[in-house]
Amino acid sequence: MKIIREKDRKSDCKFFLDGESGVLLDFSKPKNMMASAVNYLCDHVTSLEEENDAYYLDDYKYLDKEEMRRYVEDTFDEIRNGVIKGHIYLCSEYHGNYQDISQTYTEMLEKIKSKNYQIIGIPIEQYIDSTKNKDNENEYVIKVMIPIKMDLYCYATANGKMNLCDENTFQEYKDEYRNWLSLLWDEKEVTDSKRQGPSYVDPDMLDDDRKKRINPLFYERLCDFMNYQAHQYTDTSNDKYTYDPEDPYITGEFANENESFMLGFVSDQFGFSAPSKAMDHPYGVYLKKCKMEDKDKEESIDKVIHWVMTSRTIGGSFLWPEDIWGSYNKTRGRKPIQDRVDFTLIEIKHYLEQRKNVVGDLLNVKDDWNGKKWLMKFSSFKDYVDYFCLNPFVDETNDYMPYDIVYSNMEHDKFACVNDDELIEIKKDKKKFSQYNKENSILNLDSTDLEKMFDNVCSMIEERSLMIIDKLNAKE
Repeated sequence: MKIIREKDRKSDCKFFLDGESGVLLDFSKPKNMMASAVNYLCDHVTSLEEENDAYYLDDYKYLDKEEMRRYVEDTFDEIRNGVIKGHIYLCSEYHGNYQDISQTYTEMLEKIKSKNYQIIGIPIEQYIDSTKNKDNENEYVIKVMIPIKMDLYCYATANGKMNLCDENTFQEYKDEYRNWLSLLWDEKEVTDSKRQGPSYVDPDMLDDDRKKRINPLFYERLCDFMNYQAHQYTDTSNDKYTYDPEDPYITGEFANENESFMLGFVSDQFGFSAPSKAMDHPYGVYLKKCKMEDKDKEESIDKVIHWVMTSRTIGGSFLWPEDIWGSYNKTRGRKPIQDRVDFTLIEIKHYLEQRKNVVGDLLNVKDDWNGKKWLMKFSSFKDYVDYFCLNPFVDETNDYMPYDIVYSNMEHDKFACVNDDELIEIKKDKKKFSQYNKENSILNLDSTDLEKMFDNVCSMIEERSLMIIDKLNAKE
């Protein structure tokens, strides 16, 4: 059972189950037959009860019948034509005779209840193996997907965290942040002493004395995630991570047959720096270009707020050993990386595959650093990606090659991987490499291409955040 994020996409799933008869309902039949679909869960899950026009599991309200009927009406044409709507889904794969699938639904609903997820639509069943290719019903494979809403927290606030699913609280924050960005757009004098505005606080920002984090909640959750993952893998099962809010680092303790050592870990944001007074980082450059291109001010600012807030969720950071971070955090901002997550991942891939520094890469790990010992615990780049839930950023069918955040268009399921072979060749010639960096700076992109890049990054970050949240929920 896992959480996935789906975009609107075509599927061969053109049937739904008629709750009254328990048989496949063909969408070519009259529209009013779809009304029975809202009774589906009630008919197939014995622990789900109907009362006062809503569905309940014990004392927990799951589905409002009227809302479900509206959903069916609104999405009928899309569902009939095999379009899976873009939602977050709780998924489970069922193997066996269809008559026994109810237990799968019961288990899924119990998880939804225990984690306080909210069902927001009708379930979808995708028939991976069924009558079309299997004679034995016990060999059926059915993917069950229930659309849900999960709490997604942004940590870019001084008071800890903010639920992006709580529209009222989020709107209040957005209004204040929008006012500040509006001053930058209008090129008015900004008197606030904070470089990135009065509302915004980096999730991992240090206090004025640079001795501890302003927002300890962010590091507490990252520490919980690291401990959970460590215990899922044999090679790291003895690793231990702790975080003291009075310290600036997450502390890792590692031991094997030969030695033991300790490391401090520091986070590093994926989603580029938040707009500042200088307006010289990607989000600020985007706003300046939108203004020059006469794009709508409010719409452009709201997009930036969405990108910044989404990228400051739990899945929006690397975690580096402090010795590696001390050097790489500075060089990673240079060309060609410019804080790009895809180019960073390709350098990590180089290092883990060759087990040494690669000429031309900015990632330079010293042999006597404990950070190297920690990196060497990962037997492959695949292990590193799986451990840190970075799967949304790579093509698992293509040697875990990172997706190119500029040339992909994930909103329309168009994926392009980083052209690593070309980049390796260019790096061999300093003159060509210098010219490449000059021509391929992301700051040269027009506002439309910048927008696509930000959308790509935030889509991947959101999916990763949901994966991490699901693991943290399992831990609890």
